[in-house]
Amino acid sequence: MLWVPMVIMLVVTLVALTLTIASKTQLVVGGTSAKVAGDCLQLVFAVALFVPGVTVAFQGIRKIFQKEVA
Repeated sequence: MLWVPMVIMLVVTLVALTLTIASKTQLVVGGTSAKVAGDCLQLVFAVALFVPGVTVAFQGIRKIFQKEVA
């Protein structure tokens, strides 16, 4: 069905969020950020999207492979 595209989109999204979190953290912690407020806000939104994304993914995977009780 559409499992392969769905998994690819999930992986690409989570990797992009991880890279954003890593780069914004380096900018803010390293003190090399030109616009600290904007980078902090992007960091907060990236984390705020990553956590529920992983949570929903694990819940969906668990639901897919859960055995139905008759």
